[in-house]
Amino acid sequence: MAGTERSTGAQYRRALVTLAAVLVVGGASLTSPTILSSHSTPPGNAGPSAPLVSPAPGASPTPTNRPPSTVQGTSDPVETPTATLPTITPTPTVTMTNLPQITTKRFTVPFTTVTHKDAGLHKGKTKVVRAGVNGLKEVTYTDGKVTATKVIRKPVTKLVAIGTKLTQPWLSNKQCGDWRNPFARVTVNDPDKVGYRLTLTWGKANQTFKKSGTNNFELHPRPWSWAWWWGTPPCEAKLG
Repeated sequence: MAGTERSTGAQYRRALVTLAAVLVVGGASLTSPTILSSHSTPPGNAGPSAPLVSPAPGASPTPTNRPPSTVQGTSDPVETPTATLPTITPTPTVTMTNLPQITTKRFTVPFTTVTHKDAGLHKGKTKVVRAGVNGLKEVTYTDGKVTATKVIRKPVTKLVAIGTKLTQPWLSNKQCGDWRNPFARVTVNDPDKVGYRLTLTWGKANQTFKKSGTNNFELHPRPWSWAWWWGTPPCEAKLG
């Protein structure tokens, strides 16, 4: 009889342990009054049982040392995520005295002049082929020092042609006298001093001159050279 009671008590304890494990997984507590009241005394053991004390209304239950909850069917504990507060970076303070002083100014860029010789233009003459235009640039200063230069408009070069063509000599102010006052007078214009040969003739008298530059020339024939002419004899001035 005693062996039968011990076997029954062992089976009861195993059933109680299995039930407790199931209730722990399901979130129940072994201190539940229902469990204690129905399974606190094994069958066949007589004796008074301790009275069950229910917690007072509004009182928090006594905490129990339970292992961390696990997911049913696994042995890994479930970790409760914790909230992470964002990191606040302080805003740097800007002091006005540390700011650089930046200024910009605009300047005129003068144009340059280029000359070239022109054989089709008379010597001493000039001709503006293309007018010059000033440019414009912008200079940036940082704390009084030049830090950047920007060209807004490039200058346009002025082109000037200089004549090299020589002006050939020509005659002007030609005058001739008659038999009463025989003479021949002429002006040779040679501004570029090319040089020339002038032959001046009155009647049968003639004279040749070799000069350069602008000059006035006169011929006064001798009496025997013009006495044969009546009226106005031939009078010529020729460059050759």
